Amino acid sequence: MERSSVHRASLSRVQIYSPSGGAITSSLENTINTDATAFLGAAGKTTPGYTAMLNRLLANNASLASVTSIEAGVEIINTTGDLTLASNWDLSDFRYGPNSTAGDLTLRASGNLVFNFKASLSDGFGGPSIYGLWDAPLLPAGSTSWSYRLVAGDDFSGADYRDLQPLAGVAAGSGSLLLGKGSPRCPSTEAVRHPVPQSFQIITRRSARAMATSRFTRRGTCSCSIQSPRSTPPARRPRPSIILTHRSPAQ
Repeated sequence: MERSSVHRASLSRVQIYSPSGGAITSSLENTINTDATAFLGAAGKTTPGYTAMLNRLLANNASLASVTSIEAGVEIINTTGDLTLASNWDLSDFRYGPNSTAGDLTLRASGNLVFNFKASLSDGFGGPSIYGLWDAPLLPAGSTSWSYRLVAGDDFSGADYRDLQPLAGVAAGSGSLLLGKGSPRCPSTEAVRHPVPQSFQIITRRSARAMATSRFTRRGTCSCSIQSPRSTPPARRPRPSIILTHRSPAQ
C-alpha cells in the first residue's frame, strides 16, 4: 500500500494588472498591496472572508486545513511592449492572512523586461543593512518569500505564461531580460573595493566588472523562473544576464 502526505499546500487567486506604458511604479505596488490585503486580510489576521474561502475549498478535505494557505497571485503584463521596474520594490512586508503568507508574482512583457539601474526586486530579506537591499540579512528561519516568474518576449496568444514568441519574429532590441539598464561603467577597482558577499550565488554571462554596475533580483526560499527568447543569443554577443539569489537558512 502506498502512503502519501501533504506537508504544505498553497492556493492562489491571480489578479492581473496592466499599467500604463508598462511602468511598475510605487503607486501600482501600493495598489497591489491594498488589493491583496482586502482579499486575504492583514498579516497574522484571520478574517471571516478568509475562513469562508478555506472552508469552501476544503469542504471534502477538512484535515488539510492546518497545512493549507491561500496566497496572493499577482500578474503584471504589457501585451504591446516593455515592462519596466524603475525603482526598488521590496516585498518583505507584502504578507497576508493568518499565516502571514507571501505570494506569486508574474511579470510578462511582449517586449523587454527591464530592471533599471538601482532598481531591485527583493524579498526574503529585511532588517539593518549598510547598502540597502544589496546586503539586507535574511528574514527569520522558516519564513517564506514571494515566487517570481519573469517573462520577456511573451506570446500572449498562448495558453501558458511560458509561451514565447519565435526568435525570428521578435523585433531587434526586444525580447530580453535587461538588468541594471542605464548603469554607468565602473572602474576596474570597484569590484575590489566592494566585493560580492560570499553568501550569494551568481550566474552571469558577463564579467565581474559588469556585474558591479547592476542591480539584481533577490529572493528567499521560494522559486524563480525566467523565460526569454534571447536567453541564448545566436551571435554569442555578451548580454546582461545576471541573477542574484540568497541561499535559504537550511542550505
